[in-house]
Amino acid sequence: MVIKIKNKMMMKNKRGWIKIVEAFSAILLVWVILLTVLDQTNLKREDISSKVYDQEVRMLREVQLNGTLRDIILKLDPLPVYSGNSNFPPLLNTTLNNSAPSYLNCRSKICSINDECNLLGNEIIPSKEVYVQQVLIVADAYEFSSRKLKLFCWEKQ
Repeated sequence: MVIKIKNKMMMKNKRGWIKIVEAFSAILLVWVILLTVLDQTNLKREDISSKVYDQEVRMLREVQLNGTLRDIILKLDPLPVYSGNSNFPPLLNTTLNNSAPSYLNCRSKICSINDECNLLGNEIIPSKEVYVQQVLIVADAYEFSSRKLKLFCWEKQ
């Protein structure tokens, strides 16, 4: 009699462990499915950051290699100068605006090398990701003057 009771208790204990393993497996299966679905939605979202950074570098190189634009930037005083201000060089503003792709809003700022050169101007800072690149504009051998040209771009809505 004691043996039969003991066997029944052991069978009940085994059933409990089996139910625990089944529950754990079900939870694990749900997590795998959930993570797979979330990962696929992230892959569908296009990552444009590398494309934007390449575009910004191209725009800044165009300015950096243009002697006229370099001279205009080096002669600017007082600094910093934001692209939304009236004292920002119109030729530089036109060059940057014409080379900016249609899917981006871009603003620029010219600062001293030691300045932080943050995006602060007449506009509201966008709540989207802002992509930033900068380039140093240095003088020639006869004049020592250096400026930092910083470009801020974000996606249009």
